[in-house]
Amino acid sequence: MCGILGFTGKKDPSVTRGLLKLIHHRGFDDETIGYQSGLNYAMNRLAIVDLTKGYYPFRYKHFSLIYNGEIYNYPVLKKKLIKQKVQFKTHCDAEVILPLFDKYGPKAFAMLEGMFAICIIDHQKKIVYLSRDKSGEKPLYYSQTRGFSFASEMKVLLNLSSTKILDRESLSQYLTHGSVFGENTLVTDIKKVPPSHYLRYSLETQQIEVKQYWSPELFQENNYQEDCVSHLTSLIKNAVEIRLLADVPVGTFLSGGVDSSLVTYFAMNKLKKLKTFSISFPDQAEDESQYSQIASKFLGTEHTEIPCTSTHVRTIMEQIGEIIDEPISDPAILPTFLMSKVARKQVKVVLGGEGADELFGGYYRYQKQLFQLYVNRILSAHHLLPKLLQNIPSNRVKNFLKSGKEAYSAQNIWTENELSELLITGSNTKVLKRDPAVLRSNPMLFLQLSDYREYLPDQLLMKVDKITMQHNLEARAPFLDTKLINFAFNLKTKEKIHGLHNKYLLRKVAAQFLPPEIVWRLKHGFSLPLNDWFRNELKDFAYLTLENVKEYRHIFNVDFFSKKLEEHMTSEVRYRDKIWSIFVLTEWMKKYQIIECQ
Repeated sequence: MCGILGFTGKKDPSVTRGLLKLIHHRGFDDETIGYQSGLNYAMNRLAIVDLTKGYYPFRYKHFSLIYNGEIYNYPVLKKKLIKQKVQFKTHCDAEVILPLFDKYGPKAFAMLEGMFAICIIDHQKKIVYLSRDKSGEKPLYYSQTRGFSFASEMKVLLNLSSTKILDRESLSQYLTHGSVFGENTLVTDIKKVPPSHYLRYSLETQQIEVKQYWSPELFQENNYQEDCVSHLTSLIKNAVEIRLLADVPVGTFLSGGVDSSLVTYFAMNKLKKLKTFSISFPDQAEDESQYSQIASKFLGTEHTEIPCTSTHVRTIMEQIGEIIDEPISDPAILPTFLMSKVARKQVKVVLGGEGADELFGGYYRYQKQLFQLYVNRILSAHHLLPKLLQNIPSNRVKNFLKSGKEAYSAQNIWTENELSELLITGSNTKVLKRDPAVLRSNPMLFLQLSDYREYLPDQLLMKVDKITMQHNLEARAPFLDTKLINFAFNLKTKEKIHGLHNKYLLRKVAAQFLPPEIVWRLKHGFSLPLNDWFRNELKDFAYLTLENVKEYRHIFNVDFFSKKLEEHMTSEVRYRDKIWSIFVLTEWMKKYQIIECQ
C-alpha cells in the first residue's frame, strides 16, 4: 500500500519531494522520486508483500510503473506469464502488472484481482495510463490545471495546481448525500478516476480519454454445482484467504456484526492466531461492544477494545480538515480513526466487512424503498393513487410519487428545500445518472447498484482508505472480490431479504460457523452519540461551525444555519448530520484556503 503522485513539466525534484511529504503517512518503508518522458513522479511505499527496498519504479520493455495497492491473484498471473516466457526478478505483486499490460493493454486491468491506483508510463508512445480498481477501494485524483497532474490524495493537487474554487453542483451533492459521487470533486478543476475505469493521457497532445474496463455481470444465471449456501461459503472463504497474503502481521476490524465476524472466522480458520479490534462507547446507549466480545470469545481471537468518548474524539475534530483530505460527511470517521491508530501498533494490515451490505442487501432502507415502489405501482395500476392522495399537500404527493431514479439516496442530510435556503446561490443538485431499465426490471438490484457505484466508493471506501492510511495501515475488503460481486448481483431478492431479515443468504452462511446472537441480530453499525455531544461536551465545535458559516457568508445563509443549530440545542430534533456536514466542510475549506464557489 502506498501513495503516488505525478505532474508534467520541467524536472523539479524539490517540488516533487515537497509534495511527497504531504502523503508521507501512506508509506514509511520506501521512497521513490523520478523524472521520465516529461513527467515528474513520486511514490511512498508501505511494504506488505516482499519487503525489499528499491523496486520502484518497476520497468518492463518501454514501460514504467508506480502504484498503490495489492494484487491478490498475482501468483496465478505470474505462473501464466512465466509460461509465456516472461522472467521475474522479485516476489513483489506489482511486477506482474507491466508484462500483463504489455500483452493485453488496458484489458489487463480487468484481470487484476485486488485494489489499486496504477500509473503506467509508455515511454515509446508518450502516454500515461492511470487506472483505479473495480470497486474503488483506492482513490486516484487528477487535474489539468497548468499541465497534467495526479495523486492518491487531493491535498497534493490542492497544493500543486488547483484554483481552489468550490463546484456548486458538487457542493449541493455533498450536502445532500454526504460525499461527491463519480468523477467530480468539490473543487472545480480536480477530478477522480472512477472505479473500474482507466485514463489515457497523451504527453504530446495533452488529450485525455477516460474509459471503463470492467462492469459487474448482471442478469446472469448462477450456475454452480452445490447449493447456494455452500457456493457462497466457498467464495467468501477464498476471498478472505487470498487477502491474507502478506509478509507482515494481519488483523481484522471486528464489530460483532455478521460481515466482520464472517471475515474474522475465515481469517482465524486459516491463520489459527489473529488480532481483532473493535470500538466501544462507554456508558452510552449506542454501545454494542458486547457483540464483538461475544464474537471474539467464540472465535478465540486476541481482541482489543478501543473506547470512543467525547474526550477521545476532540483531538481528531481539531484536525479534521487535514485528516479527511476530501470532505466526507460520515461521523464514523471518528471511531475508525481511533481504531486504526491502536491497530497499527500491532498489525500492518486489517480486513473488514465493507461491501457486504451493498452486495447482499444489508440496508433497511432497501425494504422501505421497495415497499414504496411496489405500493406506487399497485395503486397506479388500479387508478387509486390520485383519489387516495388528493387531500394530501402537493409537496408530499410529489415526494411519494418520486421513483427511485430521483428519490433514492443512502443519505438525505439536507433536503432540497433546505438547501435552497442554506446556500446563498440556491440548490443546484446534480441529477445522478442511473439506469431506469434496471429499476423497472429489478428494483432491488437498482438500489444495490446505486449504492455500489456511489455511496460505497465515494463515502465508505474513501473514508476507510483516508483514515487507515493516515496511520500507515492497510485495509482490505474481502467482500469486494470479483467473483463475489458477480455472484451477489445475480441473486434473487428473496435470497437477500426474508421477512425482517436482510442479507438473508449471508446470514445462512454465517449460521454454520457463528453463534445465533451474532448471526440474526439487527444491523447497527457505528452510531455515535454525536447529537448529545454537540449539545454538551462538544458544544464548542457546534458553535465553531456557526462561526465558520459566518466566515463563508457569501456561500451560506448564516441566519438559516443559526436557526437550525438553535433548534438542535433547544428542542428534541436531532440535527447531528446537518451540523457535522457543515463542520467538516468548513474546516476543510479553512485548511486549504478555499474561499470561492462557482
